[in-house]
Amino acid sequence: MSFASAPLPGASVSGLAQALRRRWTWVVGATLIGLAVGMIAGGLIARSYSSSATVTINPITSTLFAVGPLSQQVNTATEAEVMASGQVRALASERLADGTTPQELGQSLTVSIPTESLALTATTTGPNGQEAARRADAIADAYLAFRRAQAEAQAKVFLDKVDERIRQVEKALAAKPANAASLSAELTSLRRDQSEALTLVVNPGSVIERAVAPPGPSVPRLITLAAAGAAVGFLIGVGLVWWRMRREGVLDSAAEISAVHPARDPEISERISVPAEALAGGVWPTDAQQDILALRVALARIAPDSGPVVVLGPADASSFARQLAAATSHLPGDGSLPLATVVDHTGSGRGAAAVAAAQAGVIVVAAVRGRTGRDELGAAVSQALGVTAASCPLVDVLLDPS
Repeated sequence: MSFASAPLPGASVSGLAQALRRRWTWVVGATLIGLAVGMIAGGLIARSYSSSATVTINPITSTLFAVGPLSQQVNTATEAEVMASGQVRALASERLADGTTPQELGQSLTVSIPTESLALTATTTGPNGQEAARRADAIADAYLAFRRAQAEAQAKVFLDKVDERIRQVEKALAAKPANAASLSAELTSLRRDQSEALTLVVNPGSVIERAVAPPGPSVPRLITLAAAGAAVGFLIGVGLVWWRMRREGVLDSAAEISAVHPARDPEISERISVPAEALAGGVWPTDAQQDILALRVALARIAPDSGPVVVLGPADASSFARQLAAATSHLPGDGSLPLATVVDHTGSGRGAAAVAAAQAGVIVVAAVRGRTGRDELGAAVSQALGVTAASCPLVDVLLDPS
C-alpha cells in the first residue's frame, strides 16, 4: 500500500466493469434487440445481386488514326466515363428491351479499370442474378457498339475530306499547271489514304468475360446485417450502463472525493480494496487489515497528538472505522490520535459530523465506490469543514468493494 500527496487517478474503466457486472442484463438485452433488428432488416430490405462483364479496348491501328504507341492512343479513364455515359446506357436500355431505363442502369452501374490493362469492367446490380448479368452484358455490348460507331463516323469524316481534296487536285492538274509533278505526287498519296479508309475494319475491342449470374445476393447479407445489429446493440447497452452509472452520481475514484471539497487539498488520497461482505460487517482479510494499519501509521505521522481522527462517511463505512480503531492497538506507544466513531453524513447526522469535526486532529473523508453519492458527501463534508481549523489535515479514502 502506498500513499500519495495528490489524488490518485480515477478508475473509470474498472468502475464501468463493476457497473456492467451489476447490469449485465441491460447489455444482453440491447444486444439481442440489435440482433433482432438486424435480422428483420435483412428480411425486409430488397436483396441485390451483382454481376460483371469485362471488355478490352483496342486502339484504331490504321495509319489514319495511329499517332504513337498503342497504350498512348487510348485513355482508359476517359473510356470509363464513356462506358458510364448516358448515350451508352440508352443503347443498353434498347438492347434489354425490358423497360429498364438508362437512369436505372446508371444507379446500378459501376465501371472499374483493371490495373495496368487496356480493359474495362462493368458491374451492375439487379433484383436477381439473371437480371444483373443481362444488364452487365448489355452495357458491355452497348459500349463496344458506341465506340465502333464513333470510329466509323470519324473514318467517314476523314474519307469525305480526302475525296474533296482529290477532286480539287484533279481539277488543278487538268489545267496543266507548272507544279503538275508535285500535284501528281499529292494525288497518289491521297488515293492511297482513300483506299486505306475504304478498307478500314474498325475493331473497338471485344468482350473477354461475359457476365455470370451470381449464386446468391451480394448485399445485404442477412448474417452481416444481424452481426452489425448485434454489435450496435451491444455498444448501446454499454452506453446505457455508463450513462446510468454517471446519472446515479456515485463516486468512482479517490480523485473524485477531492472534488467534493475543492477548497481543501488532501494530505493522503488512497483506495483500499475490501470484499463487499467484509465491508458489510464480516471478517476483513489479512491484506485489507494491513492496508488499514498502514493508513493508521500514516495518520499518526501527519498529525501526531493533535486530536482524534474523525471519519466522515456513509453508514456502510462503519466497519472501516472499526478496523481503523482496531489498528491503534497494533501501534507502539500509548495509542495517540484516538478515533471518533464514523458519523453518517445523511439526515440529522450532518450536525453531529460538524460537532465531531470541530475537535478533530485529522479528518478522514470515506466513501464507498459505486455507492456513495457525490452530492450527499459534498454537503456533509462542506458543513463539517466549515467548523474545522484550516490546518487540520484532510485524508480521502475510497473503499473499493470487490
